[in-house]
This record gives sequence, structure tokens and C-alpha cells, in this order.
Amino acid sequence: MKHLTLKDIIFIMLIALIFGALFVGTDVIYAPLYLVIGPFANEVLFGLWIMAGPLAIAILRLPGTAVIGEVLAAVAGSELGFLTLHYKNWGWPALISSAF
Repeated sequence: MKHLTLKDIIFIMLIALIFGALFVGTDVIYAPLYLVIGPFANEVLFGLWIMAGPLAIAILRLPGTAVIGEVLAAVAGSELGFLTLHYKNWGWPALISSAF
């Protein structure tokens, strides 16, 4: 069985970053979409985040790839919060920004 290489992990990370950023970016359209389709708006947009794992495993076809892809996609969203404050503030403003 083939094992994950550093190149594979970096590729998974890129997929996760793209889908994590897309999911965070969809916050702008959540409210208008909620008005149109109601409580299902979150599920429609949630699919962008969930796609990181299946796409990673479909391309690499290695065990554990989907889990790594999903975990990294979740981390990408959290990192964007700290990035907005340029990693200079580690207090409540950074934590709240990361949570959003």
C-alpha cells in the first residue's frame, strides 16, 4: 500500500485551503440565500466545505486522505481569522475573528 508523501500532504492542504476559504467567503451570500430558501441555506453552503475530503481522496486514492482534507479545511477557516489581524493580536479580537 502506498503511503502519503510530503507532496501528497501539500496537495491536500492546497485543496483544503481553497475549499476552506470558499466556505468562509460564502458568509456574504448566506443572509440573502436564507431569505430565499430558509434554514436550508446553511446546508447548501456547507457543501463547499465538505467537498475538500471527497475531492482529495478521489484524486489521490489513499486511505486517510479524506480525513486529513476535512480537518485541514476546518483549520483553514480558523487561520483566516488570525490572518485578518496579521498574527499580531492573540487576544479576544483574534479569537472572535477566528470563530466567525
